[in-house]
Amino acid sequence: MQADSSSYQAQISRDESGFNACGIRAVSIVGDPKTNTVYDFSLNVRLPGFGLVKVGKSTIKTSDMLAKNGKQKISLPAPIRFWISKSDSGKAATPTKYVPAETAGFVLGGMDFVESAEIIYAMAYGEQVQFSVSYKGDNLQSIVGISSQLSDIDKKSLNACFKGLADRIQAEGVEEKK
Repeated sequence: MQADSSSYQAQISRDESGFNACGIRAVSIVGDPKTNTVYDFSLNVRLPGFGLVKVGKSTIKTSDMLAKNGKQKISLPAPIRFWISKSDSGKAATPTKYVPAETAGFVLGGMDFVESAEIIYAMAYGEQVQFSVSYKGDNLQSIVGISSQLSDIDKKSLNACFKGLADRIQAEGVEEKK
């Protein structure tokens, strides 16, 4: 299924030595006449060199959403599986280990650095991606297609962050060889 709407936001983190995490947050809505499902995930790459995803979902009644007076209901317990891929790719990136997140109904998963970076860039520049979030007891696997892109200012910030990470990785690699 294709999401009815998606929005992205750049996520950038710094420490005393410069950039230390770069990523993207996606909020996507899949709706029907009665209920909207809101998928929320953040995909980041972090030093010293791993990907990290935080994922969960909630629901909101369509009537409440239209009236802007409803509260989302977080899906509990947290998901048990997640994967994401570029739609034109046959390979999905999946977390290797899951741990509970501080946010109820969300889970954290460690992912491959390179795969995560490739998907972040694809999303930032408007490529179609697809993902799936599975919960205990799900009988069907729902695959959601999304396509949006970051604003120009967010793209510029994300590019600066990735350059900063690359520079730090290179500098730390050079120092380790000494």
